[in-house]
Amino acid sequence: MRRATLIDHGIGGMAYHSTDEGVMKECEDCHGAATSIHVGTSVENTVRTHERLACQVCHIPTFSRKVATYVDWRWGVAGLDARPASCAAAPTGVAADGVTQRTTYVKNKGCFTWATNVRPSLRYYDGKWNRMIVGFNDKWTTQPVDLGSPSASYLDASAKIYPFKKMTGNQVADANNKTMMVPHLYGTVTGPNPYWAKFDWAASLTDAANYLPAYNAGPGFTGAFEFVETVMLLKVDHEVAPKEQAYGKDNGCADCHFADQIDWTALGWTKDPATGGTQTLP
Repeated sequence: MRRATLIDHGIGGMAYHSTDEGVMKECEDCHGAATSIHVGTSVENTVRTHERLACQVCHIPTFSRKVATYVDWRWGVAGLDARPASCAAAPTGVAADGVTQRTTYVKNKGCFTWATNVRPSLRYYDGKWNRMIVGFNDKWTTQPVDLGSPSASYLDASAKIYPFKKMTGNQVADANNKTMMVPHLYGTVTGPNPYWAKFDWAASLTDAANYLPAYNAGPGFTGAFEFVETVMLLKVDHEVAPKEQAYGKDNGCADCHFADQIDWTALGWTKDPATGGTQTLP
């Protein structure tokens, strides 16, 4: 049975979206222009003067409000039989019983840090991304390594500010040629040394380098590996809150301004523009 409200509108997220439905919908496609639907409300002036804010910025004030999400993943401590002391315990109010939530340590994958009521990171976004792709731009020079992030700035006229989940951690890389690696984790189709069976990083990476054409065309795996700091931004479109919880309601400027809730430098400002910040990009 098709779930019409989820599938037919294409708003359930990429996992539920069919290519037959065309381009993913934006909020305005169904609800109308923000300036129109907020006329006569307490945020009419805010919406009118903040035309480059996407709807999601105010209407998804936080995510993972009920079920925790992991915000940091440490592959570098995988393979141990017991949770290492460096792994944080589950946050207050978050179960770690492996049923309602996953534990903070899994031998196969390493350490996880969980969080609830996470306020998204804000960035300019115009549909284009910085992506690290195996065999194309998989070398790193500085840490944390940017695995994925929106490429726009306020200089891009079509870009608006959107919310993102910031995911940090560490991942395995070739220590000699500074190449991010994709390990062979399970099964024997791609080689005899899946990490989740033998817990041997070097053997797992050798399998991957021998199997993946992108690595075969290059230097492959040199035999030395390390774990490097990584970060990626994941677009937030889910968990729209009741309108009473939206940022800015009743002219609540302090929801975003005056108390360092926003990383203004990431948006191209020297500091909060409401307190004298200026744009920094040329």
